[in-house]
Amino acid sequence: MSTVLLVEDHSGYAGLVCRELGTAHGHETVLVSDPAAALRELATRAYDVAVVDVLYEPLVRDFAARRTRGGLAGPLLASGLSVIRAAGAAPGRPRPVIWSSGEANRHLHLLFAFQEFGVRAYCSKGTGSVEPLHRAIVAAAAGGRYVDRLLDPYLPAAGAVPLRRTILRDQSRRAIWRAIALGYHSRRELATITGYSDRHIGNLVPTMVAEDLQLLDPGLRPGRSPLSELVRFAAHHWEFLLDEAVRELYP
Repeated sequence: MSTVLLVEDHSGYAGLVCRELGTAHGHETVLVSDPAAALRELATRAYDVAVVDVLYEPLVRDFAARRTRGGLAGPLLASGLSVIRAAGAAPGRPRPVIWSSGEANRHLHLLFAFQEFGVRAYCSKGTGSVEPLHRAIVAAAAGGRYVDRLLDPYLPAAGAVPLRRTILRDQSRRAIWRAIALGYHSRRELATITGYSDRHIGNLVPTMVAEDLQLLDPGLRPGRSPLSELVRFAAHHWEFLLDEAVRELYP
């Protein structure tokens, strides 16, 4: 069976899962609670598989508090994407499994992991059984695919336009998205924060709706202002828009 690194902040639940993976399926599983600990572990030992959640509640809470206070000089939000990225260069190059719930605010993370990191094993939490996670681990270790029914709708259909060609397509759009996600919602504020002119912001915002959101968001509402649509989308997906692993790849 496989050596598995499990990255999960709910330690009680994760401890039960680790024991079950070992006793029922023979996996040797090491549990860590957050991406920083996972990166340290990946640097010191070779694993076959890394099982990662997308978002970690203590990190999201701490980051949200910093975001509200405006003290965001430094790294953005750490997520499972940083672990997946590091796994690709770690000893043994462990294959990733995303083990996550199906909340809508994780949608873009799942798309990004699929498109940018080639993740092909996805297992939802809360099934009441460790069997699906075991199957995902076995598939990932063999370089195969496993996607359960809950998470399958979040993955891109054949021919879908990737995020790098929509909301991540150029630096000016990324700067506007991140500024909106930080809470700057007027044209003047966006111009001040991004360093682009008020006119540039005014010209680009409708283009971002027409070219990017139309491909990603079926909830667009006719008649609403383009900036309001960007604010609405960013409110649902700020964790992705302010993800440090995304910013490292797409400054």
